[in-house]
Amino acid sequence: MNSNKLLTILSLAILAGCQSTTAETPLTASLCTTGDTSSTGLNEATFDKAVLDCGGYEIFTDDMIIDQQLVFSFSNGKKQRELVLMENGTGKYTKLEKGTTEAIRWKLEDSGNLRLEFEDGYQWAWRLLEQEGAQMAVKSYGYTSDGNHHDILSMVVTNKTEINVTKE
Repeated sequence: MNSNKLLTILSLAILAGCQSTTAETPLTASLCTTGDTSSTGLNEATFDKAVLDCGGYEIFTDDMIIDQQLVFSFSNGKKQRELVLMENGTGKYTKLEKGTTEAIRWKLEDSGNLRLEFEDGYQWAWRLLEQEGAQMAVKSYGYTSDGNHHDILSMVVTNKTEINVTKE
């Protein structure tokens, strides 16, 4: 992914706020955005503080993320994204409005946090703040490989796989 494009996307997400791809729910309405910002001065400690200021975090489990269609959006739903993670530590990040897909690598850390790495070196850490049904409140910290851009942002991620299984 071109770093400039990613920076623009993440900056728009912070300015406009991340929104769920579904209708307003209690989880969406109560999403903690404390500490969400964009700055070169951010680091893991800043991210940790933002997560703690939102009440701490829960852990991701394999069944929550592996082979699941995780959908979220930026810019009030205009920039929809899909994330599918395979058991072998690879995954696909798709920009749905453009129809483009990138290969990524991922790992579930010992602490239960999710770490994503893009081909261009962009790193994205996810912490689960809360889960309600097929939706997860996530606080994330992303940064470019050159260190020029860092973002902390909150979003609601919808597990479309879980929704589809529930409907059947």
